[in-house]
Amino acid sequence: MNANPEQGKTRRDRERDNHRREILEAAERVFVSKGYEAATVEEIAREAEFAVGTLYNFFEGKEALFLAVADRILEDLATRFDEEVAPWLHQPREAVRRFVELRLQEITRHEPFFNVFHPLYCSNGQRARELIRQPDPRFLAYRTKAVEVFAVAVEQGVVRQVPADEILCIVEGSIRFFVKLWNHQRAKPPTPVEQLAILERSLLTLLWADPQ
Repeated sequence: MNANPEQGKTRRDRERDNHRREILEAAERVFVSKGYEAATVEEIAREAEFAVGTLYNFFEGKEALFLAVADRILEDLATRFDEEVAPWLHQPREAVRRFVELRLQEITRHEPFFNVFHPLYCSNGQRARELIRQPDPRFLAYRTKAVEVFAVAVEQGVVRQVPADEILCIVEGSIRFFVKLWNHQRAKPPTPVEQLAILERSLLTLLWADPQ
């Protein structure tokens, strides 16, 4: 098995992958700024600087684009977790820090899209039931590994004796709260480095069993 997924791809394949990524990044920006209903394939094509016909070579239409954006975000999260957090599992304090940094970056970047995505699909009865009944296996795998980070930290006495799945919910919810707060405050928002320092001071200090 190739360690690098790009190995073995032809130049044409790599170009096609790059074009697909550029289209999805443009689609995410348009869906965030316009909402799903107001967004159009034509506007996404302009944002991506491609002909409309080119977009239809990749996606059947707006709904397919919308779902593909969510899929790309999930794939990116799962990949980054495996690369940036999982290797530190044997050092749970560092693994927890790196998980918080990863989620801070991902939530800051993509939460505006999911603010559009979730209400739409929660209001779409049958489709929502299908999504709830059959969650993406990659998300389930990611969540299992995320819980494991905190389970190991609890077991080794690094964080307080709270069920790992509850700690994960606390961490995710807290990061979302702070990101929303920073996005809506009138003053200049803190830099990414300052944001991480705030979470270290206000969130992780409460979680560590023995703050250092």
